[in-house]
Amino acid sequence: MLTADTHFTGGYLCQECIDLWGDQYSNVISCSSRHVGEFISWIQQQPFYANTTIVIAGDHKSMDTTWFDSIEESGYQRKGYFTIINPAITPVSNESRVMSTVDLFPTTLASLGVTFDSNRLALGTNLFTDERTLAEIMGVEELDAQLQKHSNYYDRKILYGIGKK
Repeated sequence: MLTADTHFTGGYLCQECIDLWGDQYSNVISCSSRHVGEFISWIQQQPFYANTTIVIAGDHKSMDTTWFDSIEESGYQRKGYFTIINPAITPVSNESRVMSTVDLFPTTLASLGVTFDSNRLALGTNLFTDERTLAEIMGVEELDAQLQKHSNYYDRKILYGIGKK
C-alpha cells in the first residue's frame, strides 16, 4: 500500500482532512497519519492479524523542507521513518540502532520470517540481530561518502546488463 498525500510540497488535502492546525501540510500529515492508524487498527482486529507483519517505511525524508525549518532550529533531525508491527522474529535488543536504508532489505525479510545464512544481505544488516550495521561501523557520514562514489562494476553489471546471460 502506498500513501502519497504528504509526498510533495504542501501535500494533498483530501476531502476527509480536517483543518486542525491552520496550515495545509500540517493538516495533510495529520490526516494521512489518521488514515494509516485506522487501517492498522482494522488489520489488528482481523483474524489474519496473528500471522500478519506490517512494515511501514518511508523512502525518503519529506520533500516539503520549509515546513521543518522552525522544528529543525530546536535541534530536531529529520530522518526517514521505518517501523515493523507484529514481526515473526524478536529482536536481540531493544536498543536504538544506527542504520540506513540498505538495512531495510534484510530486516524486512527477517520480520516476515525469512531466514538466511548470514545477518547481512547485500550491504544491509538484519536489525533484529546484534550484528553491527555499516552505519554503526563506519559512521553515517563515511557510509554516505562511500555510497556516493562511482562504481564501474555497477555501471557494467546493473545499469547496462553487460555480462548477463
